[in-house]
Amino acid sequence: MSSIIKKKIKLTADISKLLSKKFYSFDTETTGLNPVQDRIIEIGCCEFINLKPVKEFSTLINVGKYIPPHVTKVNNITNEMLNDAPSEDEVYYYFCSFIKDVLAGRAVIVAHNA
Repeated sequence: MSSIIKKKIKLTADISKLLSKKFYSFDTETTGLNPVQDRIIEIGCCEFINLKPVKEFSTLINVGKYIPPHVTKVNNITNEMLNDAPSEDEVYYYFCSFIKDVLAGRAVIVAHNA
């Protein structure tokens, strides 16, 4: 049995209002499915204002970890593609800057396939 806990989140008027003004949608690619051992190797995010995309953030991430062939088959990201990619620390700093309105509570963030 899965240890994932599913929780319904009520769409309040406040959240609905935020979504209609500004929200961010993001997606990641990883080295695998284990949340402890595996790492994020690509992150993409789009800022929407009035339901229209206005800004994008996208980068590969060099995590210093070998990407097995079965992972490359899924996400098409190779070890060679990550050689010159920025480090996790660098990417997360810029990603947090990109979503600063989310971190300040002024916008909502939506995860793809989370």
